[in-house]
Amino acid sequence: TAALPSTTQRTVGEGFMGAAAYLDDHAAEWETQSSTFTPSYFKTVTTFARSASANVTSTEKAPPTPPFGVEILKLKPWLGAAAVPMRIIGFFPGCSPADVASFILDEERRLSWDKNYAAFHVLGVSKDSRLESLLIPPASQRPSTSSSTVVQPSTLRSAVLNSPLQSWLDPSKTQWAWACHRVSSSLLAKLGVKPKFFSYERLALANESGTQNVIAYRSVSTADKSSVMASYFGEEVLVPSPAFVDELFDFYLKHKKPTDDAVFMHHQTIALLPVNATDPNALEKLVLEARTAASIVSTSFTDSLIAPSANKTPSPPSCGTVMLMTSVNETPIPAGVPKWAEKRIAHFFTSHAYEMLFTALTKHLQKNHSPRPEATDK
Repeated sequence: TAALPSTTQRTVGEGFMGAAAYLDDHAAEWETQSSTFTPSYFKTVTTFARSASANVTSTEKAPPTPPFGVEILKLKPWLGAAAVPMRIIGFFPGCSPADVASFILDEERRLSWDKNYAAFHVLGVSKDSRLESLLIPPASQRPSTSSSTVVQPSTLRSAVLNSPLQSWLDPSKTQWAWACHRVSSSLLAKLGVKPKFFSYERLALANESGTQNVIAYRSVSTADKSSVMASYFGEEVLVPSPAFVDELFDFYLKHKKPTDDAVFMHHQTIALLPVNATDPNALEKLVLEARTAASIVSTSFTDSLIAPSANKTPSPPSCGTVMLMTSVNETPIPAGVPKWAEKRIAHFFTSHAYEMLFTALTKHLQKNHSPRPEATDK
């Protein structure tokens, strides 16, 4: 009988952990493509933070809310030229990590603001006991560690839940799901870029106080059922049942169109971190840390970005949320699109997406009678 893969074999090579290792090895090599994080922007946020820490509630006394901030960085390709690591650092003044996470993860909310999303569908396990029973068979039906078949583990779930993040996360707030979405644009269509289809496993985490969130993604290929992988918990293997795999692929193929180009996400993560309003330099320091941050499964990530504000009681007042998104994706780009155009397109669509998200968050806060003043024009 074949032995299970060793711990070393499970965490190297291509896939979520292979990309994580690459990000860790090259953390200091990110190159800035565009940024709105200027000295004057940091100064404006410092003024805004002072009012947040002083609990100023009158719009006559409080300074106006700054516009969102965004920075795009790029790393040299991984796996030859196939996968290009990208990093986006965003700042949403006056918004909490929990609110930002909700507007990213929830189907209805996401579709209400993200005009680049032509479709978004979630098949959740955390809230569906029937799906969970299909995914994780009873203990008596699980293969033993002497199984003759070597089962490829889900490097997403296993890696994240067994990383240093386990000391920070609140298990009751973990959401495990499979999802898919389609991104399309009339502007991209004019450049010959087809709609992009993403199909993936998703894991959303939060700390006990709900002041920090981490979201991780790993693609599931609609052309290969073996990409729906088992999970390791220690040395125990939890294998998806054939019934679950069939249902999941029916779900993906129902929403995928023949004209779509599939995007393969080897590794994509989002960290949502509060900015301490009592520290006038908090945003600038957090942006500096984010620029050279390692992967979310690294010890240094937890030590430098998670630990400083994790589960503090009481939580210090916050003046907004930093969103750190890192992706290692294979995205089909027509050969005729020049590199300079790719850079401009990336900046345009990122800035536009962040503007739409910030507008939706601002309306949400105003609707719920937040004391936060109205945002100024960009």
